[in-house]
Amino acid sequence: MNTSPASDTQIAAVENARREFRAHWLSFKRMPFPCEFHGTLDDIRALDYLDYEGLGYPASYLNGAALVWGHVLQQQLGMSWVADSVGNLLLKHDVPGSRITIWPYARVLEVQERSLPQFEKYAWILDAVIRDCLEYGDLSDQARLWAENVANKKPSL
Repeated sequence: MNTSPASDTQIAAVENARREFRAHWLSFKRMPFPCEFHGTLDDIRALDYLDYEGLGYPASYLNGAALVWGHVLQQQLGMSWVADSVGNLLLKHDVPGSRITIWPYARVLEVQERSLPQFEKYAWILDAVIRDCLEYGDLSDQARLWAENVANKKPSL
């Protein structure tokens, strides 16, 4: 195995990123929707809105955005935070016969360095993970329903 459970310190980095992005979001007077960064589809919409409007990110920058994006996977798809041998935070969905591992920072960096899609980059990388999880994962009923709703562009439950 190339990963181990994330340490308390590493998990704290996720919480710190969520707090930073929440404070950043709340620092603007008129945002189109409330977002608390609790690991819902609103977090993805908020990340995409910050990009679209050129509102920037807090100090944790892309690493923080990746942790916020990954937190949605953790909360909605039942993935677990793990660390690789050099300390990178990854997400793993691991049930017998079905293991999926995601490196949020790599996904976010790649999509930020691409020309396309121009907008809704976080939703785009979320869709890719959802497709993998629906096809290859053994999701809980609740996670499967959420993933299917997002994949079919229905409002989140």
